[in-house]
Amino acid sequence: ISINDTDTKTYRVTVTDGCGGTATATQNIEIDGPGITTADIVLNKEALFVRVHNSWNPNRPWLISIEDFRTFTSQDDMIKKLALPIIGEGGKVVKPVNISLVKLPIGTKVRRSVARPQDWPGQGHQPGGDVQFEIRDNSSIPPEWFKSIGKVTDYLN
Repeated sequence: ISINDTDTKTYRVTVTDGCGGTATATQNIEIDGPGITTADIVLNKEALFVRVHNSWNPNRPWLISIEDFRTFTSQDDMIKKLALPIIGEGGKVVKPVNISLVKLPIGTKVRRSVARPQDWPGQGHQPGGDVQFEIRDNSSIPPEWFKSIGKVTDYLN
């Protein structure tokens, strides 16, 4: 695909980092910079992801593939590569401590993107760079898609 190509087309995308199969992207693939792509995908089979979170935000749209989660060497490594905000009210550090397995049904629309670098207040520069997924229809995400499986630190290498 040419970077100047702005026509909406149907692309066949092989997803190996979360969906585990092929899915059809029916929107433009946006080129945000060298090697950084964003694709909207409609799942053609059930898919498993993980979500890292705290007790007050378990059912939100941002997810990580299981395969990518396995590459993190520590909680801080994960925070940096996903450019997660961890400074809460009053400047308190609130790292995600819980992890949930997320089972998305056929037909779910997700956006695959790369976490952009962020400079969060009180936190400094977070480089980002890892793949993340966002549930696109996120106005009422069913809580039954999420199953708590414990503490993040129990699953990191």
